[in-house]
Amino acid sequence: MANTADFNKKFDNIRLAELEYLEVNSKHVLETIDFPYTEDKLLCKDIIEHLETTAAEEIQNGKCVQIPYIGCLRKNPLKKTLEQNVDKLRVARKHLNKEDYKEFTADIFRKRKQELKEEDYYKAKIKEIKNRYKKEYEQYYTKLGPAYANLFVFTRLKFSPIEFNQEFEDLMQNFNNE
Repeated sequence: MANTADFNKKFDNIRLAELEYLEVNSKHVLETIDFPYTEDKLLCKDIIEHLETTAAEEIQNGKCVQIPYIGCLRKNPLKKTLEQNVDKLRVARKHLNKEDYKEFTADIFRKRKQELKEEDYYKAKIKEIKNRYKKEYEQYYTKLGPAYANLFVFTRLKFSPIEFNQEFEDLMQNFNNE
């Protein structure tokens, strides 16, 4: 495997003039498409603007946005953690030495990574439960609504089934009869 320094040396000689950079915006796209009617062009412009604003809102809310021919975009959750803890980090930088400050910031990122890992684990478990009990989940969802369906998923996630015990059942029957 090539060393990155060797790789960089190999491509250091490329001049920027040789590189091609193409910037495309919505205005350019609309001009290149031959619309038979101006209403079609306006409709296409509205669709592009709506997609841009929707994608911007979703990214701002911390969700992942899938854009065709580009891929998935999202805000880096660790960078968001850094933004949320700016005041703590500023105070820590003033009062801690360099090694302690490094450890302090690493600890913040470690905790956040662990939280993200747990969130991803629970999302995967919820998805697994919804797939495994799809029929029951859909019945609850259609008959009783999303709140009861999500409660069904939560109970499957948090509680485990109890094995049948005849002695316990007999005790409960006697208790209920008295």
